[in-house]
Amino acid sequence: MRRSEAQLRLLADHATDVIIRLDAAMIRQYVSPSSGIVLGYPPDEMVGHDFRETLHPDDLDKTLSLVEEARRLQAYTSIDYRIRHKDGDYVWVEGRYNYVPSDGGFTVVLRDISERKAAEHQLSLAYDELQRIAATDGLTGLANRRRFDEAMVQEWRRAAREEQPLTLLMLDVDYFKQLNDRYGHLEGDACLKAVAQAVSGCVRRPADLVARYGGEEIAVLLPNTDESNAAIMAERIRQTICDLRLRNAGNTAHGGILTASLGSATVIPGQCTTTQMAEMTAFISACDQALYAAKKNGRNRVMAHRPVRLSIRLPSGLLRLS
Repeated sequence: MRRSEAQLRLLADHATDVIIRLDAAMIRQYVSPSSGIVLGYPPDEMVGHDFRETLHPDDLDKTLSLVEEARRLQAYTSIDYRIRHKDGDYVWVEGRYNYVPSDGGFTVVLRDISERKAAEHQLSLAYDELQRIAATDGLTGLANRRRFDEAMVQEWRRAAREEQPLTLLMLDVDYFKQLNDRYGHLEGDACLKAVAQAVSGCVRRPADLVARYGGEEIAVLLPNTDESNAAIMAERIRQTICDLRLRNAGNTAHGGILTASLGSATVIPGQCTTTQMAEMTAFISACDQALYAAKKNGRNRVMAHRPVRLSIRLPSGLLRLS
């Protein structure tokens, strides 16, 4: 018996993981010497103290909940959480809790996983950056068409659920082909970047989205925006682009500067999910028609599609959304 106890003590004393014995009140009755290496506390500074004292506040409730669940089931559980190091920083550990039926306490093995958590954090940052790049137009820095399509579905559903208006602005740079032909594609690209920055500067709410829809077209998605506010925003964008005073000699009707035409459409989506894609397509088409009208009527202006009425033919007849 003495030899067995000595062997167990030898293993505990030389283990790289921290071994802890908790009683039913969660007070430390034994702590292995490795606590000095992992946590900075020698065992005598940890024995007799409640294990909850050094847990990170954000991890406390989760850890206690899982430990109590293990006690209730008289089972084993593993938890990742942070413990305060003696120097004041926090160390990520994996805590493996084994319930001891004889006294209602636990044997605990803590393993330092700080390096693993740091690597996971870096991977998470890299993944987020890849997601950002995948949703960004390389030239203008705006959201790309893929991101626009995703946002349209998301905001359409939200507007339908909350019965709130959703506005779409479509912007097209006037005489952009002539600009490219006269000054070259490099200057054309520079103009698109400047226009993108100008539009983004006008749109400030977190839920609003400015996206490069295609070519020289830019889409602006404005949740919770009615027709009157849409008109104000569209005019602000149009004027801001004029104020750039970028040259475009082909635009003789407007002083040889770069201008843009805008179409606007506003709607409160319906709840009929079976025709959601058809409704959204019709809505975008309505906005595009307004943009075409702005270009046909002299350019450098805003035209709104009023009222927005989406008609989708179904087997049972027509579904109309006004």
